Amino acid sequence: MSGDESTDRLHVVATRFGHVGVMTVGPKVAGIAPPRRSESGVRRHAPPRWRGLEPTAPRGAARRVAAALVQYLEGGDVDPARLDVDLDFGEAPDLHRRIWLALREVRLGDTISYGRLATRAGHPGAVRAAGQAVARNPFPILVPCHRVVSAYSPRGRLVAPGGIAVKARLLRLEGHTGVQVG
Repeated sequence: MSGDESTDRLHVVATRFGHVGVMTVGPKVAGIAPPRRSESGVRRHAPPRWRGLEPTAPRGAARRVAAALVQYLEGGDVDPARLDVDLDFGEAPDLHRRIWLALREVRLGDTISYGRLATRAGHPGAVRAAGQAVARNPFPILVPCHRVVSAYSPRGRLVAPGGIAVKARLLRLEGHTGVQVG
């Protein structure tokens, strides 16, 4: 592995929906910053590890993810959760990893409750843990936490200030009209 492959990179992708950040560590995707109004907004709200980086042109895994995100956020026929991407979960607890992998199985056009998500991850009854995993999700579009709803709190959560508004917009983009958010 060359030194260049281990470098942290922040890629900012412009779409009509907003600017999206794709964070990579070598060939792995290590995070997605939800849509913002500007490139500087993405940089300002990126996780601390990526805040000081100058955005670079997407390449490797980031190029595929960026192209899919542009297509998805502009109404194209693509589901980012279906992308074959090597995600870097970092130091996340094993339970969170299982929940995130189960969440990637929720298909475009479907929604899931926290309880059903916990069951799919092999931990029936771990509703609170499912909620924590959704709230800490570093990949809110590739691991589609906006598709999580609950009879008690349909809000779910995206890891971003203004997350509820972004969640509502993403659900509308995916054709959900009957799900109330916020």
